[in-house]
Amino acid sequence: MNRNTVLLIWGLGALLALVLIFAGPNPVERALNDAFAQVQIVIDRLDGPTMAVIRGVAIALFCVFLVLCAVAMRRGQSALGTAIVVSVVFLLLAGHVFAWVFFLRQPHWVLALLLALFAALHMTRRVTTASSFRS
Repeated sequence: MNRNTVLLIWGLGALLALVLIFAGPNPVERALNDAFAQVQIVIDRLDGPTMAVIRGVAIALFCVFLVLCAVAMRRGQSALGTAIVVSVVFLLLAGHVFAWVFFLRQPHWVLALLLALFAALHMTRRVTTASSFRS
């Protein structure tokens, strides 16, 4: 990624911050709350076996991610920070009832599943691309 692209991303982020400061975050917050309320309705309908599948897949993907982190660290890549951050967020999402993420008041196994999936895919990419360069 070249320098101009990174500067453009930071510039757009600053512009978004200014819009949210002057226009107020209320419309954005209201839209997010409405969207998460709809997601909550769908998740509430996923009881029983479906949630067991989601929980099982989330835990399995998290374990895959941790093993891939260990493989990356054995190869000399930096993966400890990623492992710590993803582990803390995964445990917060899956661990217990809390009310600080957009007013959802139950363990968030669907979000934990998505986190574990993307973290495992990211670590898979890091491990496989690094090994192809060493060959």
